[in-house]
Order: sequence, then C-alpha cells, then structure tokens
Amino acid sequence: MTWALFVAVVFYSIAHAQVNVELRGSGSANKFPIVVANFEGPNGAEIANIIRADLTRSGQFEVKSTGDLTLGANSTPDWAAISQAGGTTVAYGTVNGNSVDYRLADAAQQSQLDAKNISEAQMRRLAHRVADAIYEKTTGVRGIFATRIAYTTGRQLVVADADGEGRKVVASSSSSLISPAWSPDGTRLAYVSFEGGKPIVYVQNLSTGGRTVAANFKGNNSALRGLRTVVSLPWR
Repeated sequence: MTWALFVAVVFYSIAHAQVNVELRGSGSANKFPIVVANFEGPNGAEIANIIRADLTRSGQFEVKSTGDLTLGANSTPDWAAISQAGGTTVAYGTVNGNSVDYRLADAAQQSQLDAKNISEAQMRRLAHRVADAIYEKTTGVRGIFATRIAYTTGRQLVVADADGEGRKVVASSSSSLISPAWSPDGTRLAYVSFEGGKPIVYVQNLSTGGRTVAANFKGNNSALRGLRTVVSLPWR
C-alpha cells in the first residue's frame, strides 16, 4: 500500500506562517471505510478531529460520519450504527492527561483489532501517533503523521508537523537559506546559507538552538557538495 500518488505542498506567505500538506490517493472504491468516534475525556473531540484529518489526508481512508458519537476505551460500540454509516472499522478511546487508551475494532466481526496506550506530552502529536497506529494496523505500513517536515521560506528555516501545523522558525538569516536535510536521529538539520557571500553548510541543533559550520569550501558549488557529504555520511 503506497502513501500517495501525489503530494502537494502549498507555501503561503511568511505572514500567514502556514503550510498545507495534501496527500492524494486512489478513488473511494479502494479506500478503507472507518468511523472515528469522539474520544472520551478532555480534548477528546479535538483529538478525534485531528485523527480524521490525518487519515483523510493520507488518501487511503474514507472517514464515515456518525454525528457526535463519543466512545471511551471501555465502551461497547453500537455496531449497527457504525455499519449503517458505512464503516467497516471503528476507532475510539479515552484521554487520560497526556495519554490515550485507544481501540480499533472490526464492525462486521464485532471484535477488537488493536488496543494501545499511547503517551505524548503535546496534544497534536498524541493525536498524530494514534493516527499512525490506526494506519499501520490497517495497511501494514508505518504511518508518518507524527513526523516533522523542514523547509525554508527565503531567510528562515522552519520545522512543522507533517500536516503543516505547529510551525516553528528554528533559524533566521540576513541572506537566503536553502536545502534543509535531517540528521538520522531527527535532532539536527543541515542547510545551506548564503550569508557569507557564498554557500556555506551549517548544522542546526534543534534542542540547543546552536549551529556549527559543516562545510565551507572555496567556490560556489563546493558547499552544495559538502551538504551531500554531510547527509550521506554518518552524523557525528
């Protein structure tokens, strides 16, 4: 199962400070029909909305509506209502502070497919991780909803959630920044800056905010070759 046939990334102006990421998949006949109930507990409806948006954006799911249905982890789903809505599976759960007891069930068999307790300090990331669990259990492919993207907007280096939300500027410059590339552990970003009058490769530490020079060679093309070297060789 592939993630998508087409990826569209729409960059708004810096003033809007937003990126919309849309993944388009195949037609509805090939999608997994699912009901995502509002989760029980604080922010349960908001978490469910984020999960619905993630699954819809993947292009692999057709999210069915059952109105304001709320189901906790220990609830017994109304199987008839879920089937009538067109869902073959139903996702539901209970929010307990920074964790979710999540369930995924088969509506036809009236049986549980998956049950996990997922913890995360940030609410949106918590919802993305639940969506990842649903995606992987349904498709057999690891989800990417809880991952991050990096991009440049002229003179800023920006990190955001995979859906474009949670935008954070991690580096700014008086000159153009281009070509961000992640370290394997996701803690650093390499990028090219022209602030020295030529392309220089820097590595930005996302935890400390500090940066170091990774490549500063003579000529205009050497730094770009240096970026490829930084990315392809093991990070130190």
